[in-house]
Amino acid sequence: MPYDLDNPMSGVVDCPKCRHSMTYLRHHNAVARNEGYLLDDGTDRNYFTYLLWGWEGVVLKLIYRNIIEPLGSKFFGKRRQDRYARLLRDYPSSLICTHCQYILRRK
Repeated sequence: MPYDLDNPMSGVVDCPKCRHSMTYLRHHNAVARNEGYLLDDGTDRNYFTYLLWGWEGVVLKLIYRNIIEPLGSKFFGKRRQDRYARLLRDYPSSLICTHCQYILRRK
C-alpha cells in the first residue's frame, strides 16, 4: 500500500477501484459546496446549431445553460449531500475516493 505523504491521516486506505487515496466522508461532506453556480466562459458557441435551428436553438441553449443546468446541478448536489449525511449516520467512519467517488462503508 503506497502512502500519501500529503494527507497523512491514520486509517485512510487506497481506493479499490482506482488506487487513489481515500478521505473520510465526514470531512468531504462538511466542505461547503455551491454546486448550482457554474462557470461559463462562453467559448463553446456552436454556430452549427444557429445555422440549423436559427434563433430557436440559441434561445434553447440560453435557457438550458442559464436556468436548467444550474438548477439541476443545485438540486442533485443537495440530494448527494443528503445521501452522504444519511450514510454517515449509519456508517460514521466511511471513506470516499475523491477521484472516482467510490464510497467504502465502515462502522
